[in-house]
Amino acid sequence: MSRMVLTTVGTSLIFHLVEKKANLKNHVETIEGRFSKELDDYRKEYDVLKKESLAHLKGLNLDKPTDLNKSSAEIKSLVKLEIGNNDLVYLFATETIDGKLCAEVLKDFIEKKFECEVKLEEINGLQVSNPELFKKTGVRNYIDKATQIIENHRYSHQLILNTTGGFKAVVPYTTLLGMLFQVPVFYIFEETQSLIELPPLPLEYNFKIIEELKDKFYRIDSETSIPYDEFRKGVNDEKYKQCIPLIEEENSYVTLSAIGLAIWEKYKQDNPPPPPRSNRSPDEKDHLRELKQEPSRSNEFEKFREKLRNHDWIDDFWYLKGCNPSDKKIEIMGNELHIYYEGIVLRVKTTAQYHKQFEIAKKKLWELLT
Repeated sequence: MSRMVLTTVGTSLIFHLVEKKANLKNHVETIEGRFSKELDDYRKEYDVLKKESLAHLKGLNLDKPTDLNKSSAEIKSLVKLEIGNNDLVYLFATETIDGKLCAEVLKDFIEKKFECEVKLEEINGLQVSNPELFKKTGVRNYIDKATQIIENHRYSHQLILNTTGGFKAVVPYTTLLGMLFQVPVFYIFEETQSLIELPPLPLEYNFKIIEELKDKFYRIDSETSIPYDEFRKGVNDEKYKQCIPLIEEENSYVTLSAIGLAIWEKYKQDNPPPPPRSNRSPDEKDHLRELKQEPSRSNEFEKFREKLRNHDWIDDFWYLKGCNPSDKKIEIMGNELHIYYEGIVLRVKTTAQYHKQFEIAKKKLWELLT
């Protein structure tokens, strides 16, 4: 099975570059820690460092340990993980100019060197110059995006969380995600340069308090925060004590803590609500062409088509291919459904967000076929 490696990105790449070319030190110090939104003001330094960093990596022989150590923490770990051309690498970059630079250089280099697919995600608020922004925005956005990726790929890839690069402050949250979602966590042990695996521990969180207060947690999920008085309504002191690790209070409002967000995402994936309602009109959903351009469509198919057009959970559907008229099935294919009916296969996009929501949608749409 192909692997999906979620890799946090640090800035060791440009510091190895400075060790080789000391004249670039001023460029690095100029952009270091500055927010990505300031990039236009530092484009000259950025472009020079990006070009030099890529040239530095291309000049290394990664089969030689001395050269491998001059690359970057992320590359060393991917080499030791033996990434191949069937694998998928997600690079999680900080919202900083130097983090963005390193992530873009790594994406370009990894795609060419390992011949694998690489996707880059810049996480808003993920930086270390502003602790409050990191705590309230950065780590929450990191957990939210990481859990989405884990859910989207858990049935199609072998998942790996790689914490070798990036800020050390993110490591505990990555480790927690590994335990909650049963995904192994890897990092390079600096003293020996060995790849260490933290196998997914059998963590069993007691979701009883979340189940009891799920309506309040769903409100926080949709509104970001709710008034403290509304959260406490009907919640005795004992129950509130159980909630303390999961929530934060500020200005008489309650929101989820970073740990609470991770646990809540796990709860939602195990106990998903029905898919949300689509906001698209029937005509916007329906991408079928004229009858003469596609296989003949029966009256039964046209009735089903009308049901799809008006279904709350359907966002889009297209003709995919023909099939045996006796075939009748629904397959989950990544983030889509393929529906076989009346000699036609439809590619269907629903509003489902989690695998279990796809299962709910599949079951409901099957009822339309029977």
